[in-house]
Amino acid sequence: MVKAVSFARADWHIAPVRPPHVVRRCSGCDATSAFRSTGKFRINANKRCVEVWLIYRCTTCNTGWKRPVRQRGPVARICPDLLDRFHLNDPSTAEAHAFAPGGVQLEPGVPFTVARPALDGPCMAHITMTRAFRLRWDQLLAQTLAISRSRVQRLATSGRIRVPRRPRRVASGAIVILDLDPLCDLIGAS
Repeated sequence: MVKAVSFARADWHIAPVRPPHVVRRCSGCDATSAFRSTGKFRINANKRCVEVWLIYRCTTCNTGWKRPVRQRGPVARICPDLLDRFHLNDPSTAEAHAFAPGGVQLEPGVPFTVARPALDGPCMAHITMTRAFRLRWDQLLAQTLAISRSRVQRLATSGRIRVPRRPRRVASGAIVILDLDPLCDLIGAS
């Protein structure tokens, strides 16, 4: 007779530690480098036209780069509240624009944290992401469970970890099933 396994619900809240860096050629270093967002906007107004950039700095030499946020256009096309947020260098607005792909190459591995209850047996983890960013399932599970990515792959192959087939990246609303025994599957495993 097969024993039925009950899965406890666990809510996992995933949050990026910082916005992703933009990878591009730096004129100061004369090399491909990562640029970090300063969280500051540059606004240029000429008569009735305005354009907005988000300022980035090279992580190697501190050379500045302006990432276009709004192309030159009439001021009337920008919501007055949004324009005020640009003028005030609103942190949440800057973060939202730093996470937007918008024609630039974002770094693939953004550091993140996971708030979750302790794993004490089989569970069904419900994923919530505070901000959408690129994160693979094996990266999330390896960091969260403190095991190697190859160990995550072996547990997934054996059916002890079940993740959605599509999409391949982590998304809010996804459910992960962990049919693990913390003492046998996770302690000392790598």
